[in-house]
Formats: sequence, C-alpha cells, structure tokens
Amino acid sequence: MALLPTSAWRNIVRTVLRPALDPDLPIAEQRRRVALATRLLPRARGVRIVPANPGEPHGEWHRPPGAGPERVILYLHGGGFVLGSPRTHRALASALAAAAGAPVFVLDYRLAPEFPFPAALEDAVGAWEWLTAALPGRRRVAVSGDSAGGNLAIGVALEAARRGNAASGLCLFSPWLDLTCAESTAASAPADIMLGPEWMRACARLYLAGENGGDPRASPGHADLGTLPATLVQFTDNERLAPEIARFCDQAREAGADLRSDQRPGLWHAWHGLGRALKPADQALYDAGWFLRERLELGH
Repeated sequence: MALLPTSAWRNIVRTVLRPALDPDLPIAEQRRRVALATRLLPRARGVRIVPANPGEPHGEWHRPPGAGPERVILYLHGGGFVLGSPRTHRALASALAAAAGAPVFVLDYRLAPEFPFPAALEDAVGAWEWLTAALPGRRRVAVSGDSAGGNLAIGVALEAARRGNAASGLCLFSPWLDLTCAESTAASAPADIMLGPEWMRACARLYLAGENGGDPRASPGHADLGTLPATLVQFTDNERLAPEIARFCDQAREAGADLRSDQRPGLWHAWHGLGRALKPADQALYDAGWFLRERLELGH
C-alpha cells in the first residue's frame, strides 16, 4: 500500500474504519470489517512474522534481522477489548520491532464478550510470566500497547512490579485508561475521527460484564502508579482520550514514576496502527522503538 498524505489517511479512517466501530453492528461484523481494513497495510521490510510455537502463549513473533532472544517486547493490541488481533496490528508491530531492534511478541488475548474482564488481563500477565521465565541469559522484557492494549500493558507493568519482577520499560500509544468513560464520552471531550462515545460505552459494558469500571485492574487511571517502570506515552490532542491521558501522565509523575509524555498535534486515536503507510505513524514508532531500545539496553 502506497504512502499516502496524512489528509488522505484521515479520510480513509473517517469513511472506512470509523464506520466499522459501530455499536449497532454485531461484534463478529465489527471484527470482520477491521480485519479487512488492516490486512493490506505494509509491514516493515526484513522483519519476519512467525506464529508462536506450541507451548507458547497464543500470538505472533516479529523478529527483526540480527535480534537476539534475550531482549523482548510484549505487545498488547487495541480494539476496545472486543476486537483486534495480532493480524490487525502487523503493520504497527513490525515497524516497532524494526525500530527497537528487538523481537516483538503480539499476544492473541481473549476478547469480550465471550471472555469478559479479567480474562484479557490474566492472559497478558500470563504471557509476561512466560516470557520472563523462558528467555535465556540476562533477560529484559518491556511492555507496550495501544488503546485497550495500553490499558492491559499498564496492568502487566503494575503486576510485574508487585511481584518483584519489574518490566524494563513501558510504551503506550493512546492508552484507554478509564472504563467508567465519564470524561472520554462527555460532551466536552475532544472531537475524534476514530472513536465514538457510544462505541466506547458499549465496549466497556461488554468487557466489564457488570464489574466495577472503577476497579484499578480495569481502569489503571485509578491505580497507584508509583511503581511504573520508565514510561513513554504517545497521544494526540485530537483524540477523545486526550484529557484522561494527560491527567494519567500528571498522576504518574506525582506518584514518582519516570514518565515522558509525547503529545503530537493534529492526528487521531492510535494513528500508530497504520505503521509505515502513514509518515507520522512511522515517525512515532521510530521514536518509540528507540525508547524501548534504550530500556532494553540494546545500545545504538
């Protein structure tokens, strides 16, 4: 797929992807449309995409040339906890692997409504445990995710710290932090060409299945953030989640976390998903990759 101008991609997101995120559509149809919309996105050259081996968590490996097995990034895809897969995020994950110079494992975690909260978080923590136990030598594992996957990535980082096995770093792209949706679906929230308030409420309802949206395991914006590892958060002012992301960054710093926020203007929620098809996505993933490279001690 050709590298199109940002304005062209903005129209494609508005006219193709946004209509797929329609709470009136059956979940199976939403999943089908998103899978179709993302299948032709370009992947980073030279990065091999291979399925997980038997005995490993379900998912895919993105292996850049020359990368060893001792430094790994666990990636958790977005999709409102109800859709998305390693396949829908191949453009993003391959570009991140190439920039970081490290293997990226994209987890195929269980989705709602078939598997509501806390199934996705349990799968993410289980993958973390497996990676940290299975890697040879002096192992280092970082965690990353976009949107709902960013929510899960924070949950993994907090649980890893609680168990005394801290993540090497945390990289978040437009994370969805508060499933009460109080701020993100308010009339005062920024306009967003990607996310609609009705879809967000529907996803939160399906994922929570009656559980409390304020539970810090479901909404890490309500958690004690002082144990987070060094963290990079990338988001844009033109997304519905911008106010809660900015507040999360402030809260994490006040709690003592080493957090760097990177707000890029004029884009849309989780623009990173277009990978190298969109220049601002490629640039953001390049910068994120170098942050993770430093956290994994891979040198320059």
